Amino acid sequence: MPIVTTLAGELVSVDLTTRDFEGFRSDVLDSGGLADLYTPDWSDRSAFDLGVSLVEALAFMCDNLSYYQDRMANEALFPSAVQRRSVIEHCKLLGYELRPAVSAQVLLDITSNALAAPGNDTLPVGASFTVLATDGTSSVRFELIEEVVFSGAETKQVYAYEGTSYQEIAGSSDGKTSQVVTLLRKPLALNTSTSSSLYVEVYAAGSWIVWTEVDNFLLSSSTDKDYRVEIDENDTIKLIFGDGVNGAIPASGSDNIRVLYRIGGGHLGNEVAAGKINSLTGSYTFISTVTNTLSPNGGIDKETIAEAKINAPLSLRAMQRCVTHEDYVTRAKEVPGVKHAFASRGNGAYEERIVIATSGTNPVPSGSWDAFYPDLRTGLLGAVGWYLEGWKTTPVILQVEPVRVLGVYLSMNVFCESNVRAVSIKRQVEDVIYALFDPDNETLGQQFPLSKVYEAVENIQGVKYVDVVQLQRYPSPRQTNGSETDITFEDFLVSSDSNDDTYKVEFYSDTEFTVTSTKAGYQGSGVIGTTFTSSDSSLSFTAQAGSIVPTNACKFDIKTSQYISNINPDYDELVNLMNSTFQLTISGGLA
Repeated sequence: MPIVTTLAGELVSVDLTTRDFEGFRSDVLDSGGLADLYTPDWSDRSAFDLGVSLVEALAFMCDNLSYYQDRMANEALFPSAVQRRSVIEHCKLLGYELRPAVSAQVLLDITSNALAAPGNDTLPVGASFTVLATDGTSSVRFELIEEVVFSGAETKQVYAYEGTSYQEIAGSSDGKTSQVVTLLRKPLALNTSTSSSLYVEVYAAGSWIVWTEVDNFLLSSSTDKDYRVEIDENDTIKLIFGDGVNGAIPASGSDNIRVLYRIGGGHLGNEVAAGKINSLTGSYTFISTVTNTLSPNGGIDKETIAEAKINAPLSLRAMQRCVTHEDYVTRAKEVPGVKHAFASRGNGAYEERIVIATSGTNPVPSGSWDAFYPDLRTGLLGAVGWYLEGWKTTPVILQVEPVRVLGVYLSMNVFCESNVRAVSIKRQVEDVIYALFDPDNETLGQQFPLSKVYEAVENIQGVKYVDVVQLQRYPSPRQTNGSETDITFEDFLVSSDSNDDTYKVEFYSDTEFTVTSTKAGYQGSGVIGTTFTSSDSSLSFTAQAGSIVPTNACKFDIKTSQYISNINPDYDELVNLMNSTFQLTISGGLA
C-alpha cells in the first residue's frame, strides 16, 4: 500500500482500494485510523458526535463516487457494458439498432354465411380476436392487417398478427432540420424481423403523404420522404426525420404527422394452442366461424443485451451479402423462429449446408427446401432457404436441413441429508437436469461435461453427494451414402463396456448388411428385422424396413460413447433430454 506522511511527520500506510461506505468510515474512525493520527485529542466515536456525522456523510459520498467510477469504467466498453442504454449507444456507433419484439402470426380459417352480401361485407383492418394464453393467465389479441372481403358463404384463409394497433396524431412539423417525434405508446411490434408495423404519413399540399422507413439517411436525397426509428432503453419509440440534405424535412403544419403502428410482440403470442381462436371481437353477423388449425408462431422477444453483443459486431461482417459460413449463420438467425444455426460446406464445391434449430422442447423445424424448386418451399426450412437466396452473392446451392436431436442415457443416484424431504430433492434434481439439457440454453455441437452434471446437482441444498451411474450418448444413426431410404434403427442396447466408436453399417442387398467398428474392425453381418449384436456384445440394435428399401450402396454410421463420459454432439446436433432415458434414485432424507 502507498506510504503517506502525516502533518506530524509520521509515515502511514493508506489503503487506496477502499470502495464502500464501511471501508471509508473504518479508515478514518477505527483505532489507528486517520482520525487518531491527525486529531489524537478527538476520542468521541458516538453516533451523536458531529465529527462522526461528517465522516459518515463523506463516506457515503465516496461510496457513491466509487460506484459511478465503476459504472463508467464498465459502461465505457462494449464487452463489459450491462445497461441497455449503454449497449444501445455503443451499437449506434456500429450503425446497428437493437431489434424490437416481433409479433406472432397465425393462419385463420374464417367462414362467412349466406348473409354476406356479395362484395359488400368486409372484415376491416384491425378486426381482432382475443384469447387466453395456454397458462390461462394472459390475454392475447390477434388482429388483421389487411381487410377481407366476402361474397356470400365462403371460407377464406387469412393471417392475423398478435398485438394492438393504434393510429395517433404524433405531432406537428415546425420545418426545422432533424425533427424528432415521440410516440405515446410502447413497445413497438414488428410484423417480421425485417418488416415494421409502422405506417407514417405527413399532411402536405392538401393530402396525407406516406413516408418511408430507412435504416439511415446515407442514401437519402434532399427530397426523399424518409424517416428512421430509434427505440431507447425504456422502449420509447422516436421517429427522426431528415435535415434537408439527407432526407426531406416534413412540411410545416399543425398536427400534420400521423402514425399507425402496433404494440405488443414477443413469445407470448406463440402460447395459444391450435383451435383456441374461435371468436371475433365485435358484431359481424355475416361471419359463421373462425378457427386456427395451427398454433401461432414467429413471436420473438425484443433483442437482449447478450444477443446485441453478438449480433452488432456480426452485422459489420455480414453486411449486405452472404459469403462466409458466419454470414449464412447470421442471416439464418434473422428468420423468425430460428434459435440456432450452423453453416458448413456441403457435399459439393458449390454447396452451402445450413443446419437450423427452433426454440422449445422440440427444436426440430418443419418444412422442406429444394434449391432447384424454391417455389415448392414449405415451413421454416423453406422460409430460411428462400431468405438466404436473396443474400448470397455467388452461385451457391443452398442445403437447409433440420437439427439432429441427440438423446442420452442418464442414470444417477442422489444421496440427501437426513433432515430434508426426499420428494422435494427429487423435484429439484429433475428441474436442474432438465434446465441443464434445455436446447434453448445450448449451442449446436456444445459439449456436456460429466462434471457439469455433478456440479449442478451437488449445488442443491440438502444434497449430500451424487453418483452418476451412466451418462452416455444414445446411438445416433446417420446415412452417409446411397439412395434415399426410410429404414430405421431401433431397440438400441449398450453395455458398460461400450466406448467412443463408430459402427459402419453397409447393405449388400435390400435386407442384409455388414457392420464394421472403426476401432475393433469387422463385427459381423445382420438382417433387417432381426436383432444384431456386435462381436464384443457392447452394442445391439434392430434395423427396421420402411416403404423404401435400401440398395447395396446404402451406408450408415452409428456413433456410440463410453458408458460414463462427456457428451460430445456433432456440429449439427442438440442434446435433448425429452428424447432420452433419465433414471433418478433418491436415497436418504425424510419420506
